Amino acid sequence: MAIFISKELYETIYSNYRPKPPEQYFWDQFLVGHEIMIYLKKFMSEYENKLPGYQHVLGALATTITHQIIRSILRITNKVDFITDKFEIERTLEFMYQHFGEKLTLTALAQIAKMSESHFIRIFKKETGLSPMEFLIRVRIDKAKKLLRSGTKNITEVSLQCGFSSTSHFSSSFTKHTGITPSDYQNSYAQ
Repeated sequence: MAIFISKELYETIYSNYRPKPPEQYFWDQFLVGHEIMIYLKKFMSEYENKLPGYQHVLGALATTITHQIIRSILRITNKVDFITDKFEIERTLEFMYQHFGEKLTLTALAQIAKMSESHFIRIFKKETGLSPMEFLIRVRIDKAKKLLRSGTKNITEVSLQCGFSSTSHFSSSFTKHTGITPSDYQNSYAQ
């Protein structure tokens, strides 16, 4: 992806960060924060849809994108990313609790968090101590334990309701996490 920024806009925004103009014709590699992709996607969407007022929105997004690029070049970090990342992970956790029985992929969860998959995995593990899929399996096992204790459903029904693709996958995951088979667990509460 290539981003073209007019020299005037770039220098005007750059003056907010440094008193002297930027160097001419410099080449420097730098990391760009993941949030810039969100702004770029919004920019492309606004341009394609051309809703009323889109020119003003495009101008605002162009300014924001330019600020993000300059901050990346100057290696100015944004401490708010920590709060934003934490909020997005919390939102994803809530989604996982509400949709634990559905087929959830890493790609879909990363999209909910508005992050790339690699960034999502890294931040998720930092916040929870587990990978997203390990966390999802734990949620499913916890829900399965409740259903098994109630005794109203058989193992196959519990397995399917909790999002496992097969009873054998459910049984092996359950045994791995609890140290007991689902049927033994259910039987221990039936007495």
